[in-house]
Amino acid sequence: MEAELTDQEVEEIKKLYAQYLKLKEELDNIEKALRWKLKGKSVKLGENKEIGYVERETTVWKWDEIKKLFTAEELLEFMHPNWRKYILLEQRLKEKGIPPEIVKETIKKVSFKL
Repeated sequence: MEAELTDQEVEEIKKLYAQYLKLKEELDNIEKALRWKLKGKSVKLGENKEIGYVERETTVWKWDEIKKLFTAEELLEFMHPNWRKYILLEQRLKEKGIPPEIVKETIKKVSFKL
């Protein structure tokens, strides 16, 4: 999706992108310096702001236990495919004699990328 841009607009975009890359590199360097200074610790910067190596509480599901409580069909409603295993999925389909192309499609999406 290439829009019509004037030469001047393209030059402005190139300058902005160069500035973006420079600032991104500077931010990366600052983050590395903060990591080095903090050395596994954290610092409170305000009432609700803490930076560094901050401990957070998260919840994880015990899927081995959940699998015992539902049928395979019921579980499908809650499962999300692991994109890292799509190659394995294609291999299994081929082993079963099913061409992967019949169960997948290619779509085009437009997203902002730098």
